[in-house]
Amino acid sequence: MMSIDEFNINWPYVDNIWCRQNVRTYSDRVVSNYLCRQYRKEWIPVQKDSSVPRQRSVRAGQQCRVSFTATHFLNESAVTLQQNGN
Repeated sequence: MMSIDEFNINWPYVDNIWCRQNVRTYSDRVVSNYLCRQYRKEWIPVQKDSSVPRQRSVRAGQQCRVSFTATHFLNESAVTLQQNGN
């Protein structure tokens, strides 16, 4: 756990490689999930049985699987960072 001041000083150094995915707000905390900017879902083109298959390539997915959760505690003025299971 780190203080809000310490978090605000250090966050700009790592903010450029993380994308915030969703934010959940509770009465005492705000929980945000972040993914690496290199993360991609695997994309496979959908083919219907009655149509001629299109010549499209499959995009490789999950180049970077790193993610974490940041919890901002409103009452304590503190932040925790927790790596997710990747």
